[in-house]
Amino acid sequence: LQYVKAVYSPRPGVTSEVNASFLTDSLVLKGFKEAGNYKTTGNTVSFTVEKLHEHSFTGRRETVSEATCTSTGTEKIFCSDPQCGEYITSQIPMKEHTYSIILTPATTETEGKIEKRCSVCGNTYTETVLSIPTPADPLISVSDISTLPGKTFDAAVTFSNPSGTRYASFNLNFDSASVQLLEITSQDPSVTDLSQEGNTVRFEIADPNAASVVITCKLYIRSDASGESDVSISYSLMSFSAADGSYIYPALDSGKIRVVDSVILYGDADSNGDVNFKDVLLIRRFIAGAENDDALNFTLADVDGDENVNAKDVLYIRRFISGVINNFPVQNN
Repeated sequence: LQYVKAVYSPRPGVTSEVNASFLTDSLVLKGFKEAGNYKTTGNTVSFTVEKLHEHSFTGRRETVSEATCTSTGTEKIFCSDPQCGEYITSQIPMKEHTYSIILTPATTETEGKIEKRCSVCGNTYTETVLSIPTPADPLISVSDISTLPGKTFDAAVTFSNPSGTRYASFNLNFDSASVQLLEITSQDPSVTDLSQEGNTVRFEIADPNAASVVITCKLYIRSDASGESDVSISYSLMSFSAADGSYIYPALDSGKIRVVDSVILYGDADSNGDVNFKDVLLIRRFIAGAENDDALNFTLADVDGDENVNAKDVLYIRRFISGVINNFPVQNN
C-alpha cells in the first residue's frame, strides 16, 4: 500500500478552496489530514484550508511551586485564547534573602560581631568582627556592688574612651524581681540631655575629646532579694554615633550585685548600705589625713580585723568589689 502526501500552505488569514485530481484511476483516496469540509468526486477532492491557530503564551499564570530564597519555583503560562487551554512551563527566579542585621558587642573576654541573618531561611554570614578591646578602645562598664536587702544604692556606668561619640543610648538590664531602677543622674559636665524611659538611657556627650563619662544609676534592692545577680548593658546597631554620622560599637563589661544578709556590712566605710569605690576613696582620704574620724565607720572599714584602717583594708575592699573574694578576713575570724 502506497500513499501520496500533498502539502498546501495558504497565506495567513486566507481561507482557500483547493481542487486536487489524481491522474490515474489506480490510486484510491484514503483521506486528508488537517483538511476540513472536504468532499470527493471520483478521484477529485475539494476541501477548504483554514488558518491554523497560533498560540500566544501571554495569558493567565498558574503557580506550580513557589520560589524561595533557596530554590526557584515553576509556573504555567497559558495561551491568551481562553478556549485553547495550552500552556508552557516557566521557571520563577529565586527570591532575595530577607536579611536583618544582628549586633553582638564585644566584651572584655570575647569578640563581638555584626552579622546578617535571613529571617526566612536562617542563612547567616558575619559582616564585621568586633575585637576584644584594648585599653584605648571604647568600653562601657558597670560597677560591682555589695549591699543589704531593702537598700538603695548607686551603680556607676562608665563609658571609657568614647572616641568622639556625640549621641548615645543603652539599656540597663537586671533582675527586675530583685532590683528596681529609680533614677538616672550624672555629675559629669560632658553629659548633656540625659533622659530615661523605662530601662533605656539616652544622653549626649558635649566634649568630643572626653576621656570618659560616668552615668549614675540609683537602684533599689527589694527586701526579699538574696544572692548574686548581673547588671549589664545592651544596645542596638545605631545607639552610639559621632557628629559625622559614623557609628561606634563599645565593648561591654557587666557588673554584679551581691546581696548580703549580714547586719554588719563590712567594707561599707561610709555606712550608706553598700560597698563600692566610694568606700575605697573615703578610706584613702582617711589614711592621707584628709578626712575626719566622724565620716568613717571604723568597724566596717577594718575588714582584716587588725584594729587598724590602712592600705591592706583598701586592697581587700577592692578585691571584694571586683568579685575576687566573697568574704573579708574579719568575717572568717
